[in-house]
Amino acid sequence: MLTYGYLLTKIYFGLYSKGRPLPSIHRLSQLLGVSTVTVQGALKMLQRGKYISGSELGRTVIYDQEAKNGLPAGILAREEVLRDIYQGFALILPPIFYDGFRRCDEKDLDRLEKILEKGASFCDEAVTAFLAYLINKLRNPLILDLYHDISLYSYPTHIARCAADIGHWRDNYERLWAVLKEMVSLARREDFTALRSLLERTYFDYDPEYASHPLSDSFNSPYRWGKPRLCNLAAAEIIRSVDNGGYPIGTLLPSAAALSANLGYTLITTRRALSLLNGFGVTKSLNGRGSLVLGADEGRLRVKWHEPSVRKNILSYLQAIQMLAVTGRSVAESVFPHIKAGSFEAAKRDIQEAAASGCHTAATAAIAVCLRLIIGGSPYSSTKEVYGHLRELAVWGYPLSYIPPYPELESFVEMLLRGIEERSGKSFSDGLEGLCRTIFYSSREKMVSVGIAEAGRLELL
Repeated sequence: MLTYGYLLTKIYFGLYSKGRPLPSIHRLSQLLGVSTVTVQGALKMLQRGKYISGSELGRTVIYDQEAKNGLPAGILAREEVLRDIYQGFALILPPIFYDGFRRCDEKDLDRLEKILEKGASFCDEAVTAFLAYLINKLRNPLILDLYHDISLYSYPTHIARCAADIGHWRDNYERLWAVLKEMVSLARREDFTALRSLLERTYFDYDPEYASHPLSDSFNSPYRWGKPRLCNLAAAEIIRSVDNGGYPIGTLLPSAAALSANLGYTLITTRRALSLLNGFGVTKSLNGRGSLVLGADEGRLRVKWHEPSVRKNILSYLQAIQMLAVTGRSVAESVFPHIKAGSFEAAKRDIQEAAASGCHTAATAAIAVCLRLIIGGSPYSSTKEVYGHLRELAVWGYPLSYIPPYPELESFVEMLLRGIEERSGKSFSDGLEGLCRTIFYSSREKMVSVGIAEAGRLELL
């Protein structure tokens, strides 16, 4: 639906004018960061709506912009939603773009300049491609998916706001072009302090109304990042209970029917979750008896490291940790003053308990506590959504807890606790960043050691 909304908006406002051929399916797939199947589905919807005509060999716009009769319901987002997204993502996107610039060599910087050489009528696409190129340098599909998802979600409303004054819109993008070229120049000179400052300033200057408009305290954005697989969520809840001692090692889990009732998922979803847990070495199925919770020695031997679902989930975990390492400082420092005083004591206790366990899961458990504080304290619904999603993904590092050595956490735990005790956002964010970086390197090494070679492509600066 997001891809359809993007293309429909371009056609409706004349950016893809009548008689003009649309970009190829492959080109749209690259530009929008979606599969060719998704693009094909959107094109079929546009053909049914008589906006375009053609076949697999090429499609042409047939919609007459002079005969506008309003965009279909649901295409445009509410203004308050986009203000929340704009302000919340100011904590997430600039650090990611900065990290991308830091990874660029001279050839990459040449490529970025060539992207900006496209004609003025395609200036928004050039900017999208420019920023996506930077994100691609992190080699993290999770981050790229978030960028494209939020871009597609906000694009129709953004264009609708600009439509009243297309000339101003083009001028705005041309000014942005000049700033992006200046960023490339700063990266060539390795003046990264100035580059970071310019990135942050440009983000807020791009849309001052969205950047400065106050939000309602009770606002809850309908924006959701992706569609979670329910069996994954059910499996994650069971893993957390195992890790917390709710389901002790050597005991049987409740029956699938009982788990289904307790967790609130359908029976088939719960059974799929139990199958996933068997692949992760968390449990093993005993015929006629149920699922036995495994300890580290047997669990490690039973992890199906080469099974696609296991590899995919563990890679998602590492991608989430990388994203937290890149953005966590910015988010934590900004949100920390908004955290309610009553939340700190429980967090302090939980971090101390996590650290005392002395294994791989201690770090991810401590990170989860930090994310709980951030999610609870953030004034931005969009930040809650993104960090809530990352917290869900963090549980998939569980099988790595079977593999020594375990990372040294003491100094970072001390920073977190000092930050909580002294109400110091800097100390807290230092500790969170240190934890994320430590667990990232430890996890990556373990994943490569068990044959998940893709993990080796992810890096931190």
